[in-house]
Amino acid sequence: MTIAVVDSGGNLIYLERSNQAPIGTVDAAIGKAKAANGIKAPTKVIEDQVLNNNKVNLLGIPGAFPVEGGVPLIFNKQIIGAIGASGAMPAEDGAVANAGAKSLLP
Repeated sequence: MTIAVVDSGGNLIYLERSNQAPIGTVDAAIGKAKAANGIKAPTKVIEDQVLNNNKVNLLGIPGAFPVEGGVPLIFNKQIIGAIGASGAMPAEDGAVANAGAKSLLP
């Protein structure tokens, strides 16, 4: 698994990739974190819109990442960044990102 954390400006501030995680998970984790920060919501929201509401036009938006695993970091009701996880199935990536978000905030 690869974990990426971005600040509120979408700048990468932390990245960790396990030895077993494919190299492609790096870009995916960063993309999920940046997308969650940009839309100020979990990337699951984009995924659901594409899959359940046929909003395929969202696929053309630069920076959109329609796969679960990106979660915004919210502190005092403000987005302070986001975390992205990649390396497993999307639901598992989402669970890891959510757990990571909870562990990073007081």
